[in-house]
Amino acid sequence: TAAAGTGVLSWWVQFRGQRNGDPCTDAEKLLTATLQSDM
Repeated sequence: TAAAGTGVLSWWVQFRGQRNGDPCTDAEKLLTATLQSDM
């Protein structure tokens, strides 16, 4: 849902700020997992 997406987005911003990895790759994995859990 949109509300869940907003929560994930805010969490992701915090999560990304704590990492030095590739944010694009990590975001892609997170997005995929989120979409799969929504189905």
